[in-house]
Amino acid sequence: MKQLSKTIQSFKNGGTYQDVQIDVEYDNGEVDVIDVKAFNFVNNKLTSCVSIQTFLESQNMLDPLIDSIDWNEIACEKEVEGIFGDIEKILHPINIYA
Repeated sequence: MKQLSKTIQSFKNGGTYQDVQIDVEYDNGEVDVIDVKAFNFVNNKLTSCVSIQTFLESQNMLDPLIDSIDWNEIACEKEVEGIFGDIEKILHPINIYA
């Protein structure tokens, strides 16, 4: 199982905006939601963070939201980032840009 996260900006009006972070456990196409949080910003500063998973479930909005995201693509991107991160760690002692 892989733990994956996706952040979506739900609205923005100048320095006031809300990001929604969806955290899941992903295993070969199976998605289990860990939590869905709303991060609220005013003047580009975090003012609150609250779980909205229960609310989304009560409004029958959680499943469509989860299904609208290509979790396989996110899992592949995370794997590629991990590979490049490992390569960077290996090459770090060597200054290839000198």
